[in-house]
Amino acid sequence: MSSLASLSTSPDIEKLQPAHHFRLLQDEHIRGRYHALEHLWGLPRGSVNLFTESNLIYVRADIAQLFWSQDIALAPATELMIKMRSFLESNEFAAHEGYQCSSCFGCLSLQEYEYKLTPTAEHGPPLYMLDSTGSELQKIEFPYDSLPAFKLDLYPFFATAHGGAAFLDKRSIHHPVYSRPLRSIHVFHCLPVPRWAYARRDGKEHLRIITRDDESDSDSESTVYSTHEGERVQSWIHGRSADESNSEGGRG
Repeated sequence: MSSLASLSTSPDIEKLQPAHHFRLLQDEHIRGRYHALEHLWGLPRGSVNLFTESNLIYVRADIAQLFWSQDIALAPATELMIKMRSFLESNEFAAHEGYQCSSCFGCLSLQEYEYKLTPTAEHGPPLYMLDSTGSELQKIEFPYDSLPAFKLDLYPFFATAHGGAAFLDKRSIHHPVYSRPLRSIHVFHCLPVPRWAYARRDGKEHLRIITRDDESDSDSESTVYSTHEGERVQSWIHGRSADESNSEGGRG
C-alpha cells in the first residue's frame, strides 16, 4: 500500500522535503462548529481534540500546504461515508427528540482506513510519487485520478470534517462521487446545537479514547497552536526543521 509521504509537488528527487506528522483538521476549518461536531459525534463537550494521533497524517511540507489550504482532501470509501451520514442523521433526529446521541466510536472504531486523495479546487499542480524503490518519481497529473488508495490511521470523522468544509469552500465540481457525500456530511456539522446538549455530563471514557497518547487536550492550547500553523508550514517548506518551528509555538 502506498504512503502519503511518497507524494510531493517537486519533480526533482534531490529537492524532496522531509516528511513530518501534520494535523489534517485544523481549528480554522471548523471554527464556530466545535459544539456541533461534539454533539453529532456523540461526544462530551470539550472532548474533540485536534492533537490526537487519529488526526495526524505523515506528509512532506508541500503536500501539507495543500491540505492546510484545503486544495486537496482525503475521502474514505463511499460506502463508509454513507454509513457516517446515516449515523449523523440518526443523532440529529435523537437530538430533536431530546435523546442522548450515540457515540461515533460505536459507528466507526479507531483503526486503519483506506482513503483516496481528491482535489477540492478547480486547478492544482501535478504531483510526483516516489516508486517502490525510492529512486524515481512518477508524475501524476491533476486531478490525480491515477493515484492509488492510501491506508491510514486517520479517523474518518476528522477526514470528512476537513474534506466537507474544503469542498464547500472551493465549490469544486471534480469527483462528485466524493464531493457529494462529503458536502452532505458537512451540512450536519453546520446545524445548530440544541440547548439541552450544553448540559451533558462529562464522559472521561470518550475523552481518553479520542485523545489517546496526545500531548494536550486543551482547547486554548489548540487555538494558540492553530494561529501559528501557517507560519509553521511555511517554515517547514523553506527547509527549517520541525524543532525550530515548534520552538516558535507552531505544532501540527
